Formats: sequence, C-alpha cells, structure tokens
Amino acid sequence: MTINRFLMMLFGTLFNFILLFLLLCLNNIYMGGFMGIKLDFVKWFLLIFVILHQLFILIILPNIKDMKAFCANILLSAVSLLLVLFVVEIILHTADKSESNSTCSEIFHHSRIPNTSSIYSNFAEEYTIHYDINSRGFRDREYNLTKCAGCYRIIAVGDSFTDGMGVEENDSFPKLLEAKLNKTEVINAGLPSNSAVLEYLEIKYNLTKLKPDMIMLNFDIGDVIQDMNYLKYGVFSGNELIAVNGCQEKKSKPFEIKTITLLNDVANKLIVVFKIEQKPARITRIEDDTLRVIRYEYLNDTVVNQDWNVTLGYLLKINELCKKNNITFVINTYAWALQIKPYDWKEGRLTFGFEVGKTYSLDPQNRIKRFCQENNITCLDLTPYFNESTAKNYYDYDMHWTKSGQKLASEIIYSSLQTSQKQ
Repeated sequence: MTINRFLMMLFGTLFNFILLFLLLCLNNIYMGGFMGIKLDFVKWFLLIFVILHQLFILIILPNIKDMKAFCANILLSAVSLLLVLFVVEIILHTADKSESNSTCSEIFHHSRIPNTSSIYSNFAEEYTIHYDINSRGFRDREYNLTKCAGCYRIIAVGDSFTDGMGVEENDSFPKLLEAKLNKTEVINAGLPSNSAVLEYLEIKYNLTKLKPDMIMLNFDIGDVIQDMNYLKYGVFSGNELIAVNGCQEKKSKPFEIKTITLLNDVANKLIVVFKIEQKPARITRIEDDTLRVIRYEYLNDTVVNQDWNVTLGYLLKINELCKKNNITFVINTYAWALQIKPYDWKEGRLTFGFEVGKTYSLDPQNRIKRFCQENNITCLDLTPYFNESTAKNYYDYDMHWTKSGQKLASEIIYSSLQTSQKQ
C-alpha cells in the first residue's frame, strides 16, 4: 500500500508539473497575458496548485486505521509538500520577469538595461504601466548626442517620481514639460531609488556628454538615507568617489526565497480585496528606516544630521560639476502625501509605520531650501502647490504621483521656468 501511495503521489505531481510547464510557456509567449490573463496569473496559479496538490495527497490516502498509518500519511504529505515547494521555488526564479529591465552596476549601483521593454503593476493593481528603455538606459525616446540647432536641453534627474512610476512614459512630468516648452528637449534620466550620490556619478560620467543647458535635480526625502547605504559599497580614489558597486551588494545579500515573497503578495492582495484594517508597521531598526528624516522624534538626532551632511556634500559636488561644464543647476523638492494631508496615501503610509490622520515634518524640504539659499542654487519647492490642490495627486497604496500629480508638477515647473526667463 505504501508503494501505491508513493506512485500515486509521483504520478499526480508529474502530471501537474507538465501542465504548469505548458502554462508557463504560453504565458511567456504571450507577454501581455494569455487569453486576457495577466502575467502575475502564473504566481497565483502556483500558489493554488500547491494548496490543491496538498489536499489531493491527503484525500487519496486510505482512511487512517492506526497510529502507524497516521504517521506515514503525515510524513508522506510533508515530503510531498516540500517537493512541490522546491519545484515552485525553481519555477518562480526561472519565470520572474519583474526586474527584466534592471540590473546591478559596478559603477552606478543599478541601471536600466538598454533597449528593453517590460510591464509593471503594483500589488493593489492601482496601475499597469509599460516601460520602454532607450539605448542610453533612459525611460524616454532616443536623443542624439548633439541637440538640435537652436534647442535648449534640460536633463531631469531623480528617482521613481521623476521616472514616472505609476504613469505611462508620456504622462511623466519631464515629458509633459517638454510638450509645453518651445524648442526645448527635456530628457528623462530618472531612475527608481536614485539619490545624490548616484546622480553625481551619472552626471560626471554620462550626462555631461549630452551637453545639457540645465540639470534639473528632483530631490526626494528618501535620498538622504539611501546615500548613506550606497556609500557602503563606494569605491574611492583617495577621497574621490569613483563608483558604487551594486553588484557587490547583490552578492552579499542572502538568497531570496520567492515563495515567501509570493505569500507576502497574497497577504497584501487579501488586505486590498477584503479592505482589512491595518495598524502602522513597527519600525524595529532605525538605521533601516528610509523615511526617518520626517519623523519628529529623529529630526535632531545626531546620526540623521550626519546623514544630511553626506547628501548636501554631494549636491555641492554636482553644483561644482555643473559650473565647470557651464550647465545651469536647479533643484526641485517635493513632499510625499503624508507631509501634506493627513488622509492622503492612506493605506500605503501604514506599511512605513506612519499613522493615518497625521501630517509629518517638512524639515527635509526646508533644509534643501536653506542649503540652496546658502550656496546660491536655484530651488523650487513644489510642496505649497500640492498642498493647495484638491485633486487626487497620490495613490492610496503606492506612494507615487498619479497622472494628476505628474501633470501638476509639470505645470508648477513650467510656470517657474517661464518666470525665470522673463527675469
């Protein structure tokens, strides 16, 4: 009987794996989804398969008659589940396309793979967007090395807010700004998780070759802590930073168990579907808190002030680099939703340990404005304009700007540029 049970388990597993393989093949062939089914259908199918397979093994086993049979059933069921989870883990690693257009970089920490395309949806399905990366690794159309005759060239650098996470390429504020300006190119060089340290390297090695008239740096509140983290993998020549080796960081990280990630995605999905009320997440390690710069209890913390010194130092380096290459340097700063209104970004803020019904410190924006004033750098703070707006400029789960938010940012920057030209 034991042999029969084992053979039945083996046959059932083999049959379902063949079915899985065929579905994965179809899903990868039809990159937009098969018969209207989205790409992440594969992950959901795998989870359901694991559950059904486990039930299948338990149901086909004979009725429990004694403790020995009971133990055998439990052991067989456990071995079966481990086997399936192992294969599921291999399939998830093989089929995962979520970072297909990104890669680690030995110089810039991370970068986009040129001439690639991908589709991205956030777990709450607030948006589904397309990423088309050009030959220079930008989420933008192709640009010549030399600008068109009589054209003014602006390069926008920043993180995912600049990149346009949450909207299509042409709805990002750099592209909307370009459409408003006459004989002006606005190149979107935004990259998720960029910060002053990485932007300094990008400008130094790549962007100056494009001969821009203006570098428009869009400062994000997460930049300060990210700069400190990136410098852990910095490569120096004397005191000069020459690279941030993201590939070294990637090697140092433990192997990712994607089945756990999948279960976490499922949990998040259930929270969305059933509208389960959440409490703010607990922040157990302050050094891992990317947004501690807006928590009132840490504003005067010595470590936070030291972190700021690093970021401001690299902004000065960028300013000097721009002066050396006769490039106008402008800094835009903006707030996250929880710094403006107490109930915006209602669901997402909880995962970062922030309370609903409260607004948080604007200290980062004020520091940047003081810094710009002290160093004679043009600075534009978008925060007051977003504060006055009654439109839905932020998503509920994702922290980024909606289409409306990107449009508002483009209008604010356009108005500022028009005013400065008149002066």
